Amino acid sequence: MLIATREFFLPAAYGQRRPSGQGTPIQVTADLLLFAELQMRRMGAITGRVLDEYNVGACRVPVLAYLARLPLRIGGEAASDDRGVYRIYGLEPGRYWIRTAARILDDGFRILPTFGPESREAHESRVMP
Repeated sequence: MLIATREFFLPAAYGQRRPSGQGTPIQVTADLLLFAELQMRRMGAITGRVLDEYNVGACRVPVLAYLARLPLRIGGEAASDDRGVYRIYGLEPGRYWIRTAARILDDGFRILPTFGPESREAHESRVMP
């Protein structure tokens, strides 16, 4: 098998038709002359904003991407910037639930973890394709 890998790209194999498909085995012989071109696809990314109750971007909020199936498994994570914008990259193809993590503000106020949009349970959340 001829397989190429690179960080933040999906592995590619000779003869592969889909990103999740199998490659074709190559039989190596003394007179084999092979030219192979492998097309690697970038991994996915999800971006969004974390807003407070006044629709102002919330800074330094941990954001998690869970694969949209049970049991929950984290697929990626990031933190919001000073505008409340986050970007979770390096995701495998699939569907994801997005959730903020619990945190304590500077004034001691505690924020509960929340799935988007504004739900506490995974089954109430919207799945991101």
